Amino acid sequence: MRPAIILYISLLSGFTSCKKDKPAKSELQAMIACSMTKKLDSTAITATLNGSWIWKKQSIANTSEFRNADKDIKVTFNADSTFSLTENSNITMHGTWKLIYHRENEYSIRTDQYNQYVGGFVYFCDNQLLLVNSFVDGVDNLFEK
Repeated sequence: MRPAIILYISLLSGFTSCKKDKPAKSELQAMIACSMTKKLDSTAITATLNGSWIWKKQSIANTSEFRNADKDIKVTFNADSTFSLTENSNITMHGTWKLIYHRENEYSIRTDQYNQYVGGFVYFCDNQLLLVNSFVDGVDNLFEK
């Protein structure tokens, strides 16, 4: 009986300690809802975007799963509508970006060069930036300031 209890506890703790790389879909929906309550206009979004953001997660195309960042990616948005993308402190891309108005509370970022990290609908919650680009290329990216 004792070995069965130990085995049960070991299996239970193993299953409950597993950490998945995907945030719950409701977590993303909560972040979008959080952003929508702020009712940011283009001026406020531009001001909030300014600065450096560290890449944390990216969605896996055509699934509801995310993978944790496996590279040290940082994007810096500047007030003059330029941005730079660095990987391991080396600039891999720089260019311009613009904010596109879609409807109330819905804006997206478009860059002059395609990249898999920057682009898509813009959502802020606390110190996080969610760029939802799954409508175009299948991936969304989560950054932290």
